[in-house]
Amino acid sequence: MSQPASRGLSAFTQQLLVAVLALIWLVLVIYLLREFAVVLKPLFIAGFLSYLIIPAHHWLVERGINRPLAAVVLVFLVIGVFISIGILLYANAETLLEKWPQYQLKWRVKTESLRDVLPEYIQEHLHLQQFDSKSASSMIQSVLGSFFNFLTVAAVVILYLCFLLAERASFPKKLLHAFGPERSENIRDVLTSISKAISEYIRVKTFISLITGIGTAIILTVFGVDFPITWGTLAFLLNFIPYLGSMLATVLPVLLALVQFDSIWTTLIVGSLLVVYQQFLGVIVEPRLAGAKLGVSPLLIILSLAFWGVVWGIVGMLLAVPLLMVIKIVLGNIPATKPVAVLLE
Repeated sequence: MSQPASRGLSAFTQQLLVAVLALIWLVLVIYLLREFAVVLKPLFIAGFLSYLIIPAHHWLVERGINRPLAAVVLVFLVIGVFISIGILLYANAETLLEKWPQYQLKWRVKTESLRDVLPEYIQEHLHLQQFDSKSASSMIQSVLGSFFNFLTVAAVVILYLCFLLAERASFPKKLLHAFGPERSENIRDVLTSISKAISEYIRVKTFISLITGIGTAIILTVFGVDFPITWGTLAFLLNFIPYLGSMLATVLPVLLALVQFDSIWTTLIVGSLLVVYQQFLGVIVEPRLAGAKLGVSPLLIILSLAFWGVVWGIVGMLLAVPLLMVIKIVLGNIPATKPVAVLLE
């Protein structure tokens, strides 16, 4: 009678030990991710960009350009994109500094007109903080300083990207020498599955994000909202964040329109057009192009966004879905963890 009980206790102890080890492993991973974020974030971003560059690299090679030259052309294209964004943000920062007093005045007039309608505690939060030219200049310099830090990270990303492209050609041989024919073939199958899934996701997402950014810029330009190119660029980048990104890309220009225009109806029309346009792309166009869903539970996507957002901020949120897809594919190719991969769907 005691033998089954001891076996049951032993099984429970083993399960408890596995749970404790998994928790320790999770805490250790989170610690390492945050501690080595300076190194790991550029590496992960470079890996993300490589899935954008590799198809373009193949396209150039197929048209007669040799591989090294095609890689150099694409790397310089990435550098040009970063420089263009820097010039755009710098120009808009100067314009914002000039127009800030006008925005303050218009917002003050709007909130004063609501003084008799809204409760007092709401009125206190409606007023824009008063900035003099010195404090506004300090604010802009802080934003630009953050962006120049980003440019430093971008330089590291480009360096990593060059090495990733260079290592890609020799990686299969290294894999074969390291693990032998059978194991290396299995690992290559897993890596191929990961590469196909992420490439398809990034291809569709980049195309939809590009259309989103262009359409957003056009709508804002037609109605005369300030900084339409900046908002379009922001819409392009934020659209890589599922669910939350399109919401932020809509709210920010609508808030500016609310301050900028005297008529509330103009703001409502702009906001409605942006919402309808982005929902049309996200709900109708994107699923048709993708051909299938991500194969991951929406709840897990939200949790992944929250987790990577806490660990790495906005960069983590941009990388959350590709990383979740990698985890799912790896778990699905290991017999012991296949049930966990199924639960992630």
